[in-house]
Order: sequence, then C-alpha cells, then structure tokens
Amino acid sequence: MAPIVVKPLSVIQQTMWLEHQLAPQSASYNLVLPIRIRSPLDARALEGAVELVGLRHELLRSRFLDHDGEPCRRPADGPLTRLEILDVPAAELATAIRSYVNQPFDLTEGAFRVGLLRLSADDAVLLPVAHHIASDFVSHWLIVRDLLDAYRHGKLSVTMTFSWTRSAGSSARRSEGGRARTGPPGSRARRRPNSRPTDRARQFPGALATRARSG
Repeated sequence: MAPIVVKPLSVIQQTMWLEHQLAPQSASYNLVLPIRIRSPLDARALEGAVELVGLRHELLRSRFLDHDGEPCRRPADGPLTRLEILDVPAAELATAIRSYVNQPFDLTEGAFRVGLLRLSADDAVLLPVAHHIASDFVSHWLIVRDLLDAYRHGKLSVTMTFSWTRSAGSSARRSEGGRARTGPPGSRARRRPNSRPTDRARQFPGALATRARSG
C-alpha cells in the first residue's frame, strides 16, 4: 500500500486554516472571478477544461486537514473538482451568484469549485471559486486563464503552474492592508477591486465572455 503523502502549510496557510476552524461557515476567504458567457457553450468541453485545470495545479487538488495534530495538505492523484451546472431564471441570477460564491468550503474535501449558472442555451455565468488557502488574486487570474485556454484547445498549452505559497510574505502584507483578505470571519466574499475596465469582453471560440455583476 502506497504511503499517504502530506505536505506542510505555509505560515499564512496555517493562519487561514486556524480561522477556518474557528469560523467554518465563513466565506470571507472565497475568491471569485465571474465570467458572463453570451454564446452557445459546449458543456462537455467545459467539464473537461475544469478537470484539466484541477489536475494541473496541485493546490487545487489538495485536501487541507489535520495530520498528527498539525495542519497539512494532502494532494490527490486526480482532480477533486467537477463542473456544477445549475439552471437559473434570469430574474434570480444575482441571488444565485451570491449564493454559490458564499457557500463555505469544507477544506478537508478541497478548496476549489466551478459552477456554471445557465440562463439559456446561449447565456450563462461561469463562477470559478477558490479558497484563499489554495490561491491568491494573481493565481486566480491564472486559473481562469488556464480554464479558458483548456476550453478553447482541449488541452493546457501553457506549462507554467502557480504556487502562491512562495510569495507568502507579500500575501501577508496584502492581508494586513485589507486587500488579500476580503473580510472578517462570518462575512460574505467580495470580488477583487479591478483596475481594468469591467465591461471589457474577452473572446474565445464558441462564446463571448464578460465580467458578470452580482448586484
């Protein structure tokens, strides 16, 4: 029987782990980048893209748990995330986005999920959500980039992966300044303030993607 592989957490991840233990129903560390898709979408291709991204990035396929009294992460051999498709009436879209984003994570089961809120055959909102223990704001952009790349090509053509724990010091400074951390335990998740125009469209074959507003 193969030994169980566990890896230590960074100091910042240990802090987030502790806060999660104190407030497991909090969504304050949930990161999201909503994308509005106004074109027919190949759901099967998107499902494959989600699995490819989850397989590539070890943090996205890690479970965060207690091992011999110490917080750690246990990488899985395969992706933990599957695309969740939810049919939503247009009038309930904003509420559905907030509800999906603010679902707390069970970190023992993973720290990444992707939802597709489908309004019609050619209108949907893609919601890649990660807990800050597994990603930061820059890394989350890379996750979305890889997701769209995998959807477009059926594979991941960019070989770079991320490991945000290498920049834990800068992440801690952002947290102290109120940028990385989105709120106190028990608060709702908030999207990152973005200096780029929010109405700027991103094109990829088969769909038109724009940032979605949840309120």
